Amino acid sequence: PEPPGASTGGPPPAISRLSLGSSPTGPTKGGGALLSASSSSSSPRRIPTKKAILHAKIAFFAFLVAVALVACGLLFAWLRESEARFARDQFESIAARAVADSADVVSRKRLSMATMSSMISEVFRETSDWPNVAVTGYERIVEMLAKTGSHTNMGFAPVVKVSEQQGFEDFAYNYFASRPDYYPNTTGINSPDWRGIWRIQIQDGKKVRVHDADEITQERGILTPI
Repeated sequence: PEPPGASTGGPPPAISRLSLGSSPTGPTKGGGALLSASSSSSSPRRIPTKKAILHAKIAFFAFLVAVALVACGLLFAWLRESEARFARDQFESIAARAVADSADVVSRKRLSMATMSSMISEVFRETSDWPNVAVTGYERIVEMLAKTGSHTNMGFAPVVKVSEQQGFEDFAYNYFASRPDYYPNTTGINSPDWRGIWRIQIQDGKKVRVHDADEITQERGILTPI
């Protein structure tokens, strides 16, 4: 039954309004919760400004640049160390091969010259034979030894004392002159004016050939004609 004084279709009772909204002294518990939730859910979100976005982009770009610089620095250091190590290894390897090849060439040169000197000393065993000695076929023998020893040439140079010089010059001249078949075109034979052991010296700024039989020769005491 309707409360006294209520009429159909009129406004709801005051007690109903208070229960749904607020009491005369303030909002009820339920109503306060609803109002609080409603106010918090309907508060507007904070939108970043253009300046903040620009700062974020700049910071991100700076971070990428820093990462790239660090990566490039590490890569450069690694490549430099790798190149230095490779160059060092290559140099040491080439140097080792060069030293080994040089030692081999020197050894072969020494052996070829030792072979020639041993052969000559066996052919002319008596000291009285020297220095007037000549090795028949010397050029052909040297041609083969030079190849094994990587020589461009080899020379036979007996030690001639000044007191023996005239006799050696006559012997050598006659030997070359007696072998036109072996030394064609007067090889080893000069004109009578140039007969003998000669040397090259500087005269008036030019290289000239002189007979090695003067006071300089006397001071040396020995000659080693090739």
